[in-house]
Amino acid sequence: YKKGAEVLVGDINEDKNIDVADIVCLAHIVLYENDDYNKTYDINDDGSVDVADIVALANYILTN
Repeated sequence: YKKGAEVLVGDINEDKNIDVADIVCLAHIVLYENDDYNKTYDINDDGSVDVADIVALANYILTN
């Protein structure tokens, strides 16, 4: 979640903000398009993109 970074981890829809729209996009990716690994989608930095990343992103949004 580094502001000013070249890639903003968690900004799934690339609008320069991290918000609920990113959770919706990430859920779609996890459920339907999880073929290619993308560091931007790996919110918890565990090397995979899955439901845990959706939870981590939701927690980040709710606490910031």
